[in-house]
Amino acid sequence: MTEFQPSKLGLISAILQSNVDKKSKPDEPAVELCNYTDVYYNDTITADLAFMKATASPDQIERLRLSEGDVIITKDSETADDIGIPAYVDSTHDSLVCGYHLTILRAHPQKAFPKFLYYSMLTRETGEYWEKRANGVTRVSIPQQVVSSLTIPLPNLETQHRIADYLDKEISEMDAMIEEFKELVRNLRARKPMLIDNLLAGFPVAPLALSWKVVDCLHITAPFIDSGKNYLVSIEQLGSEDLILDGANRTDSGTFSNLREGERKPSPGDVIMSRNASVGKSSIVKESDPPIALGQDVVIFKNNEKNDSRLLFYFLQSNALKQTVDMNTVGSTLKRINVSSIKSLPYPVLALEVQQSIADRLRRETSKMDSLIEESTRLIENLKARKTALITEVVTGRKEV
Repeated sequence: MTEFQPSKLGLISAILQSNVDKKSKPDEPAVELCNYTDVYYNDTITADLAFMKATASPDQIERLRLSEGDVIITKDSETADDIGIPAYVDSTHDSLVCGYHLTILRAHPQKAFPKFLYYSMLTRETGEYWEKRANGVTRVSIPQQVVSSLTIPLPNLETQHRIADYLDKEISEMDAMIEEFKELVRNLRARKPMLIDNLLAGFPVAPLALSWKVVDCLHITAPFIDSGKNYLVSIEQLGSEDLILDGANRTDSGTFSNLREGERKPSPGDVIMSRNASVGKSSIVKESDPPIALGQDVVIFKNNEKNDSRLLFYFLQSNALKQTVDMNTVGSTLKRINVSSIKSLPYPVLALEVQQSIADRLRRETSKMDSLIEESTRLIENLKARKTALITEVVTGRKEV
């Protein structure tokens, strides 16, 4: 059986932490920057990716120019589980430079095979090492000494090549399966608003405020507390038909009462919608819900005996609504819609029994789609877990190939 020797990362690779920011300076050469998101969202870095244009000093270019076989890892993030995410440099060019918040691992050719080094960054043990040693409060980081001190089991170069070739084949097959399920999920999510559009097409419309009373949240800063049942409904609690109150912020009784005064008091059948960031995310208040109050960035649609709340819930997911919202939203980086624009949204004018019939059909059809999405998502997560398990078993020598 092949022997695996514990080896410090700093002894088998050069470790280069980048200090190249995104600013362009007129006295520096032009470069393309491989940035944090390029690494985070791509397992492999290739020369044909759309990189950011910037500049760097000659010294930075010399030291941080990417080479084929480099492994790049994320070294800074807002959470520890986003530290140490690797990408393998498959192809590059002379002006492609590693950007800020990243570290290059450049294998010493006599000691480590680059692709084996990449797979070593994907094991469970490596992930746990980064999480335990990442430091910081609002932003966490792994210092160079921590990176250098990572210990990985290292076989001889011939075995490293063989393991890398084996994993290339196995992982590519798993990735293909994952992509198939992701494509299925994307298609199903695209079909839902199309179905809603089709079933609501052709009916007369009028401003939404003629069917639903729209009430904005109270714009105050509510203090959060760790106990009690005075739940605040904000964007995070919306998205499914039922409110997601697990993890909802809570506030003191005085603030809670203030937030629930008058028409802002949620009642069964009301619909709550986000009007900032994830514009249109909504949920229906149910009889089984505990007393709740509106948090920030939401509006409430007050129900009456002429409306089926489910139809409004589905309407807020339609492509037609999304297009209207896009035309009425303000803010380039943070999407939001004004209450006056919400009141003017073109809403179908239908008798209650027609609303109920359409809502019943939409619930049946979208429930099937949601079940397929849930099952496909579960299979994706299972495949990702199998990938990590296989890489860990093979790279650490527990499974011989």
